[in-house]
Amino acid sequence: MTETTFDTLATAETLAAAGASEPLARAIANTVRDGHGELATKADLANLRAGIELATKADLANLRADIFRALWLQVGAIVAIHVGLAFALANMIAGAGQ
Repeated sequence: MTETTFDTLATAETLAAAGASEPLARAIANTVRDGHGELATKADLANLRAGIELATKADLANLRADIFRALWLQVGAIVAIHVGLAFALANMIAGAGQ
């Protein structure tokens, strides 16, 4: 963020020239100065956006890897169950033939 300067004297003088009383002009200028604070520049916003895009890309890559891992675990479990069922069926058939 970039710290910006705000000329309260010039603002108060402009307000007074426009017809505001001096205390009111000072109060308005000070209020604007206090609310002014730090402002984001275009570069600040571009850096923030780049950081968000990088985080989003990294999050998506991690999510893809997690989904891929989960699918392979499910496929492995399904294959193990089918192999077990095939052996159980083969043992039942072999036992029935005796």
